[in-house]
Amino acid sequence: MFKKIILAFLFILLVGYAVFFMLNHKTEVVVDIKTFTPVYFAWPASHEGVSNILVTDKPYFIKNEPIYYGNRQVYGCMNLGNYEYNQYCFAIDIATPENTVMYFDFNQNYNLTDDGGPLINQGAFKKNSLGFAATLSIPWQQVMAYSPFEGAFDIWFYANEDAGALRTFSHYSRTQLEGYIPIGKKFYHAYIADNDINDADLTNDGISIEVKQGKWLKLSNEEIGKTAVINGKKFILRILY
Repeated sequence: MFKKIILAFLFILLVGYAVFFMLNHKTEVVVDIKTFTPVYFAWPASHEGVSNILVTDKPYFIKNEPIYYGNRQVYGCMNLGNYEYNQYCFAIDIATPENTVMYFDFNQNYNLTDDGGPLINQGAFKKNSLGFAATLSIPWQQVMAYSPFEGAFDIWFYANEDAGALRTFSHYSRTQLEGYIPIGKKFYHAYIADNDINDADLTNDGISIEVKQGKWLKLSNEEIGKTAVINGKKFILRILY
């Protein structure tokens, strides 16, 4: 009789442990970024909305300038990519509302004369109003250390008139990553896209996972490596860049 009680007690403990394990088990899912594919603007873009200042005085660190055709120039800089040295500067040459161009320091040497000539305005603005917009195409290897991807990372740049002048600019990333994540016996559709301050660095933006058709789970960069739930199952996601 005593043995039966002991066996019953042990059975209850095992069942309890099994239930506890099932309820608290977390599956680690490792996502290798090399399995993803660069796509063009497939996921809704978001931006924190901060404005970056344009100045009329040439920054002291810009070494060389082209011959300008306009009588006004504005200058600016932005940080793009995940390298320690990631500053890019530019000058916008304003001749007329219809003839405004940008000299962008793609090779990051503070020389605006050796980057392949000016970028032409690609934006649509009101008649006789100032504005400039263009796509900045930067090689993947230049914005992402050890990038496994070929081709360019595209950023949409724009500056709108404010009280008759160009005073601020903004931008957002059009290049994103699309892939599929194996969790259990299923593959889940996922996107990695620039969020908040668009810095052309997709290693700090988390991931969006389609847990059901049309229903997306958005994990921020801070949530990667912590417990998340998909269809009632707990998992920990890690992304290898």
